[in-house]
Amino acid sequence: MLLGKNEVIEWIGLNKTPFWSLQRTLNGEKIITKDEPDNFTVDESQEYLGRVLDMFEKGTYFIDAKKVKDANSKLHFKSSFRLGAVSGSTETAGIGDLGDIESRVMEKVKKEMEYERMKTENDE
Repeated sequence: MLLGKNEVIEWIGLNKTPFWSLQRTLNGEKIITKDEPDNFTVDESQEYLGRVLDMFEKGTYFIDAKKVKDANSKLHFKSSFRLGAVSGSTETAGIGDLGDIESRVMEKVKKEMEYERMKTENDE
């Protein structure tokens, strides 16, 4: 799995695949396809892909890339990638960072304590 926009863009360059499509799930419908014009360069493709990925929200996506517009399987590359997370990040599976988790847990504990206090007062 590729992590972050920059790794996806670099992956396109390393594989020399200017034509690609993006999906939300492995075999899902295509969100966007870049297969025009026929003479699209890898550099142009990387720039365009960067602009497209800037519009996407955090999450996991799949990219299917080709060296030529009508590629056979030998010239065809697929990978998953995650946006909104970088290598070494504390973010896991869309849960959020540790500070966010801690604040949600503390809020829940406070609500439970308030509930127990009100329940005790009511019983008295």
